[in-house]
Amino acid sequence: MTPYNEHKADVLKRLATSRQSGLTSEEAQARLTQHGPNALAASKPLPAWRQFLATLKEPLVIILFIAVLLAWASAGYDFFVRHDPSHGMAAVYESIAILLLIFVNAVLSFWQAKSAQKSLDALKVMADHHAKVLRDGDWLTVPATELVPGDIVSVKTGDFIEADVRWLHVAELQTNEAHLTGEAEPVQKQTHALGADVQIGDRTNMGFSGATVTHGNGLGVVVATGMQTELGKIATLLDQVKDKKTPIERTIARLTTKLMMVAMVIVAFTLLVELLKAYQQTGSLSFAALAESLSTAIALAVAAIPDALPAVLSIVLTVGATMLAKNNGLIKSLNSVETLGATSYIASDKTGTLTKNEMTVTRFYANGASYVVEGDGYEPVGEIIPDDEADTPGFSRFMMAAVLNNEAAIQTDDEGRSRPYGNPTDVALVVMGHKFGIDRDTILSKDQAQDIDIIRELPFDSDRKMMSVVIKDGDQYQVLTKGAPDVILAKTDAILDHDQLVTLPAGQTAVEAQVNRFAEQALRTLAVTLRDIDEDLALHGSTAELEQHLTLLGIAGIIDPPRPEVRQSVTTLHQAGIQVVMITGDHAVTARAIALKLGIVTDPSARVVEGKQLEAMTDEDLFRLAPSIRVYARVSPEHKQRIVRALQRHGETVAMTGDGINDAPALRAADIGIAMGINGTEVTKDAADLILLDDKFTTIERSVRAGRTILAISKTLCGMS
Repeated sequence: MTPYNEHKADVLKRLATSRQSGLTSEEAQARLTQHGPNALAASKPLPAWRQFLATLKEPLVIILFIAVLLAWASAGYDFFVRHDPSHGMAAVYESIAILLLIFVNAVLSFWQAKSAQKSLDALKVMADHHAKVLRDGDWLTVPATELVPGDIVSVKTGDFIEADVRWLHVAELQTNEAHLTGEAEPVQKQTHALGADVQIGDRTNMGFSGATVTHGNGLGVVVATGMQTELGKIATLLDQVKDKKTPIERTIARLTTKLMMVAMVIVAFTLLVELLKAYQQTGSLSFAALAESLSTAIALAVAAIPDALPAVLSIVLTVGATMLAKNNGLIKSLNSVETLGATSYIASDKTGTLTKNEMTVTRFYANGASYVVEGDGYEPVGEIIPDDEADTPGFSRFMMAAVLNNEAAIQTDDEGRSRPYGNPTDVALVVMGHKFGIDRDTILSKDQAQDIDIIRELPFDSDRKMMSVVIKDGDQYQVLTKGAPDVILAKTDAILDHDQLVTLPAGQTAVEAQVNRFAEQALRTLAVTLRDIDEDLALHGSTAELEQHLTLLGIAGIIDPPRPEVRQSVTTLHQAGIQVVMITGDHAVTARAIALKLGIVTDPSARVVEGKQLEAMTDEDLFRLAPSIRVYARVSPEHKQRIVRALQRHGETVAMTGDGINDAPALRAADIGIAMGINGTEVTKDAADLILLDDKFTTIERSVRAGRTILAISKTLCGMS
């Protein structure tokens, strides 16, 4: 039984702990000894000298070392047997030249790796974090590394969650779990047991190590620590990925085998011919004749080895890395330059990679008419355009209510960019208000013609699924409420339509049809309402009394919009024979809609495979299905890794892009991992081979183009060898 399927009382009983007093100090120490510190297993960094020596283990480099030994053997024969110092020095000079080429190749490879490699152990750093824990009946603050299963912990807004916990009590608790799901929208938490196996993003009664509390507070029991947490499972997936050979490494390995066979044939044939000639001339075979024949054979074998090839390839790949850098791509391994050129599939995370990760109101329905809101993201720039120019009733009351019933804000930083503060959905409404020309602070300022004050706030909670504020506008009191449309409509008496109040259920059909149209476009919907109330109810009314008999002002349609440049890049990649696959933790409807907008799929009914379906599939089932699927939704980090491996089994060269910790295992497993440089986590950048310094998907397209140029040159060089 998993903790999210268990009743909270059963979880406490299984862990032998008490909600009232927690563990005893003695029991906590015993469990710390049993389970170990609440930290991820750390691996020692590879010393620089070992990293340098690793560059000398390439097959072709080993052949060059053999060539050096053969050259020295030939020089020794010339010096001490033939007494021919001039010929012997020629062999010495050749060996020195080969050694210099080996050194140049090693230095180039080592320098490229070191210049791009970061010390990215952010995943494993927990030493400075502390947790509030109940032990022996008292609340204590202890290092996060000392948490053990069974500990009762308390969290509040702004805290990190330091272990996996099962929530026992929550008060407006919301957490950001983007490091595991890739989705920035905070998750509302509750305490009831879930009735089925669900993916991480749907485990609403759980808190996960590495998440942050964005709102409210909660009390939970620790159910997993260290490597047993969901974060620890990601670390395990990363550690389990074996080093993969790039296409150029596989080509060179084949070339090396061929060269060794050619060299052996040359030595054997030359030795045989020279010995036959010596026998014909003297009628016998002497040691001097054998040595002379062997020297000739060795010289020919050394000449057959393309000793400059490793250095030339390194120079070509270094030029390629420079080309990528000019296109805002930082490559961490020279061989990865060529891998880009061989890429046949690009598997990409959605949020933050294909989309902006900035929730935006793109449409709204108010006062009986529909509108388009121009502009994407948090920049408050864009026009509001009616669907029907002939039908434009006012929507100022909808805007005022959306902005006032809001705790978010946007501020301009030193670089002139808009920075969001607060819940992403609230931020989207604030940005919409700015585009209309209003904001909360201005409305509430006393130098305005209106005299508006907020006198009460009723925060959102998971039971009501609504948020309200009570305002005083002059002598009039009003309650402004927003929430999920289905919940709001159940509390609504009338709908504002062209400045007329239409009582329910007469106007409900039109509103529900509009909500469905927004849903078909993968827009998340939020209803905004108003109610006039008297002073007594405003000051003393309960939440239930205030949030009823509402008047619907409008519906906002919100989405994390696609990056505007991505669609053209996807088209270009398709034309180049490269397939693009979306792998996301978001819901299937949203994933399909975004994929359709970006051109990843062209069929509105294209199949989307969800994480729960992947759980039921064997690796063979996924192997057969993978080539035909372009969109995966509600997936876990392990699912992403399985998808990449299934495509690789088909002989595809797979690039994986992402920005969150949840993407790191798949990036490590892919033939080339691509991380976002601005918004990407340090862990993701560490797992990647290519870092996009501008976070633009178009940089991948340009990088692939440069990689194909380098690939063509590399193949030509290997062919000439």
